[in-house]
Amino acid sequence: MRRWIREAARLYPTAWRRRYGAEFDALLEDVQPDFRELSNVLRGAIAMRIRNGSANWKIVAALGAAGAIVASGVSFRVPRLYASTAMLKVEGPASATPQALLEVEMSLFSRTSLNSLITNPSFDLYPAERRELPLEEIVAHMRQQIRVRLVPGRPDLVSVSFAYREQEKARAVAGQIAERFVQTSVAQNQSQAALWHTQWGESEPGPAGVQLAVVSPANAPSPISPNRLAFVAAGCAVGLLLGLIAIPLLHRPRKTLQIAAFALAGGALGLAASWIMPYRTTSIAVLRFAAPSAPQRVIAEMKLPPAAQQLKALQEQALNQEALAKLIRDPSLDLYAQERTREPIEQVVQRMRSDVRIARITPVSVPNGDFAFLVSYSYPDPLKAQAVLRSLLARMVEENLSLQSGLQQSGNPDLRKAYEHRLGDNLELLDPASLPERPLLPHLRVFGGGGITFGLCLGTFFVGRRRKYPRDEAA
Repeated sequence: MRRWIREAARLYPTAWRRRYGAEFDALLEDVQPDFRELSNVLRGAIAMRIRNGSANWKIVAALGAAGAIVASGVSFRVPRLYASTAMLKVEGPASATPQALLEVEMSLFSRTSLNSLITNPSFDLYPAERRELPLEEIVAHMRQQIRVRLVPGRPDLVSVSFAYREQEKARAVAGQIAERFVQTSVAQNQSQAALWHTQWGESEPGPAGVQLAVVSPANAPSPISPNRLAFVAAGCAVGLLLGLIAIPLLHRPRKTLQIAAFALAGGALGLAASWIMPYRTTSIAVLRFAAPSAPQRVIAEMKLPPAAQQLKALQEQALNQEALAKLIRDPSLDLYAQERTREPIEQVVQRMRSDVRIARITPVSVPNGDFAFLVSYSYPDPLKAQAVLRSLLARMVEENLSLQSGLQQSGNPDLRKAYEHRLGDNLELLDPASLPERPLLPHLRVFGGGGITFGLCLGTFFVGRRRKYPRDEAA
């Protein structure tokens, strides 16, 4: 034990050891030291080092280096992603290319389309995630790994890439997505041409179509993540920050421990509260405003408002007080039964309105596009969540037709025909209301982090108040 204590004494500053080293050794020979004395020596050495201002920078540097080392190790635990890219050639008017890509993209990136890729036995994508996560989360993650871009300086070329943790699967899926782009484009061109011929005949020139063709198949995947240098830099920055925070805290170890206890208690309470919160299930659907299938002279007379303005009008109509109150009171749904017994219907409607989410979807190939939007509804019962969302979607479609019905009285026969045959700016359902597979668990990190933050604030206030009024508390 004496040997260990002598080694611990070497941690004291050199000036202290020069002055008190002999006395310390003599005192050590006269006692029977144990682990308590060892801990006292270590604590005294650390405290003296901290009080020594020249040593503070060493602690900060050590924590920065430790953060870099830990982050480097973490980077090797992060799965590496490989990206494969295919090139498509675009033939047609450059002005029509963005709209054509958008039309194809909205079909390919729908939940139904991506789910067929994920569950295809030839690919078997995300097998571990499919056992633990809802399908909606996996589809959303896959969307983030797909990139569709017009090649800079080459408006006639489009790159389609897909990133995945297995090289061969990344290449196969990227090639499949490129092939689906071509097939979907051909099918949509044929459908639009047939519709145009039926409604407008040969006298009106149809819209110029855009043809897609694969000119470069999916290439050999290249690693794109993780960026180990970025991990090291972030770890070093976090370590340096912790070092700067630790210096003043270590000067007051007792108060630091008190604040840490408050933080741990707050985090524990936050996690406990997360398990008390009721489970929620979310049904999701995706719609878009389909482009009018009419001659340009007819479209000009339609005077269609921007899609964002139309969406706002539909949202106000579908979520108004009367419509939601009717859904809530529907005996087949019986929504918010407990809330209705203790709250007025106006508050229950407001609660339901907060459970509905409507948000625009930013297209991949056309970042400024404004054509598709997501509608979701959250409720504890998955079947009721899906049924309510279906009712909301039906109401939105009816409201959109109602907004256009007033324009059918126009004196222009072609304009009347366009509205009568629903050739205007109609709503198109890309993804129907989904049936939630499993409830969304409360966000443990949010509750835990919030509890820790609250505990830190409360502990800082409490400890600071005790320091300011020590006599008052003693009295």
